[in-house]
Order: sequence, then C-alpha cells, then structure tokens
Amino acid sequence: MQPNLFFLSIYSQYVDMILSGKKKWEYRERADFGMAQGLKTGDMIFIVSKEMDKAGIPCYFRTGRILRGQEVIDYFGDESSGH
Repeated sequence: MQPNLFFLSIYSQYVDMILSGKKKWEYRERADFGMAQGLKTGDMIFIVSKEMDKAGIPCYFRTGRILRGQEVIDYFGDESSGH
C-alpha cells in the first residue's frame, strides 16, 4: 500500500529548531490534522516553510508513533511548548 502524503506548513524559525533538535514536536491548532485523510504510521510528511523568502521543503519524514490529545502530554511530560 502506498503511503499518504501530507504537507505541514511551519514558520521557518520553528523548522530550524526542529531540525537542530531544540524543538521536539509541533503543535497543531487543528487537532484533527490528518485525521480526515487517514494519517497513519508510515505516511510521508513534507515540512514546508510558511515564509516566502524561505520557500522549499527542508525535510520530510515517515510517521512513526502518532500521538493525539492526552497522549502528547503523557509522552512529553511537562514540556508544554516543545521548545
């Protein structure tokens, strides 16, 4: 089965923090991100910068464990912002 492809638009300052390892996760205001499209383990997510001057896809990855809601808090403990 082919993986689903998703594009995740993030401000470049946060992209840089994620790529450097300073930021461990990305919060989505829309709690249903990927749910309607069936986001699952093994799907591909392409990171896209929101700023036009840094347009491009600096990285992509295959999803591993997908955390939602309370699972995120339980997994990361008291790291409420991820950065």
